[in-house]
Amino acid sequence: MKGDATLFARTDAVHAAWKFVQPILDYKANGGRIHEYEAGTWGPVAADKLIAKQGKVWRKPSGLMKKKV
Repeated sequence: MKGDATLFARTDAVHAAWKFVQPILDYKANGGRIHEYEAGTWGPVAADKLIAKQGKVWRKPSGLMKKKV
């Protein structure tokens, strides 16, 4: 590991990741609902309902992932 910088995240990358993740953690900690879904699926039904309000649907290439549960 000594001398191999590819094994470690740079400080700016870590800060950028937390800038993205921290608001999500704060939202959930303050009672916000995060729609969870099983790994390997296309996501929560709430995502379909969200864009359906605008008459849209998600594009789902066939055969790449399991069906939504």
